[in-house]
Amino acid sequence: MKYKLPLKKYTLSQKIIFTAIACIIVSSIIFNKYYKPENTTSFTPDSTLLSTVAEFEQSLIPTDTTYFRKFPTYGNDYNEIQLPPKRVFTFNPNNIDSFELLELGFKPFMAHNLLQYRRRGGKINNEKNFKKIYNIDTALITSLSDFIIYPAPENSVDSSYSTNHKHYFAFDLNRADTTLLCKLPGIGMSRAKMIINYKKRLGGYTKAHQLLEIEGIPDSITTPLLQYATADIDSVKRIKINKSGIKFLRNHPYINYYQAKEIYELRWDRTHNGIIKPKDMKLLKEFTPEEIERLLPYLDFSE
Repeated sequence: MKYKLPLKKYTLSQKIIFTAIACIIVSSIIFNKYYKPENTTSFTPDSTLLSTVAEFEQSLIPTDTTYFRKFPTYGNDYNEIQLPPKRVFTFNPNNIDSFELLELGFKPFMAHNLLQYRRRGGKINNEKNFKKIYNIDTALITSLSDFIIYPAPENSVDSSYSTNHKHYFAFDLNRADTTLLCKLPGIGMSRAKMIINYKKRLGGYTKAHQLLEIEGIPDSITTPLLQYATADIDSVKRIKINKSGIKFLRNHPYINYYQAKEIYELRWDRTHNGIIKPKDMKLLKEFTPEEIERLLPYLDFSE
């Protein structure tokens, strides 16, 4: 007995659908194989379009570029902020701002770390503590050691001198060296260096009361010295205000960047023929009358 496979029977409607699908498939194959459209032209871009596309591609930033926060620093190619030229000056690391830190040569991330350390209540009382700040440049701190002013510990006694073995005597601020200054009550080697360094920045002392301007030496030490200290004005180095540039002008303790820039612009004003005279100083809006009076002994108005 032979076994017969059961044949599946389709309805008439199903047969019609299958036939239609088969016809569509066969027609598509024949159409794609034998039909060729007439009058077909290929698009060829001209040289102008190609150059435009090339410039656009070059202007695109690669997607794999890693972005970091950019800080304006002295010596970088960033142009967000035009920083004044680098200079060196005395400073206290507990109150100096980030702009001045960049001027001294600290990197932006170092200035950021120092400010973060201070915000968290940190105090910098000596060079050892300063160098412990994360990622700080210890070599730079060492090179600036003569210009760093650390706060004196509370209720401490300066071991560099003893008032029982020192006496006051008359001295000239512009002629005294560290050896002579160390013989004065309250003055040790570190404070003597502060007095000498400030003299160099000024160009010389014009009066004894300028000792009170030195940060890091308490008034209780400098005030008794005022009646013994003198200043020889003839030895003061004056600034040639009609020839000096902004960089040189702003190095003086009594002139900041904006004041130096105003002097420079006034000097080159056509109405003044490029020459500043003493009477023209009152035209400087960045200076107060007191600041002008304090600065005048250090200015040379010769052409």
